[in-house]
Amino acid sequence: MKRRINQRGYYEIYMPNHPFCDLKGYVREHRLKMEEWLRVSNPSHPAFININGMLYIHRGWVIHHKNHDKLDNRIANLEIYSNEDHSRGHSIERWQAYNDTTEERKKIANDINRETISSESE
Repeated sequence: MKRRINQRGYYEIYMPNHPFCDLKGYVREHRLKMEEWLRVSNPSHPAFININGMLYIHRGWVIHHKNHDKLDNRIANLEIYSNEDHSRGHSIERWQAYNDTTEERKKIANDINRETISSESE
């Protein structure tokens, strides 16, 4: 199994036969972990699309790291959202952080904002 860390800091697994792999044949590991877990725990989840009898998470869904650590792919640290709900959640986080008076929270808000803009442009 080929595993690497991409330019955005996520683990990727080489799976050239996965329908949603990138042009070099890689899929983000956290998506694969959520796919595997949901197939067992909730095979009727609306994120799934059936391709040739196999369930895959559609591109319109985001796997979110609860603790914002892109390398922490434990299922307990992962949540699945529609693109719209994920963006809404980050907007609320940014608003709360900007309204906090501490400098550390403002720094966190700026980091979240940069990360969100970066991921939305993918």
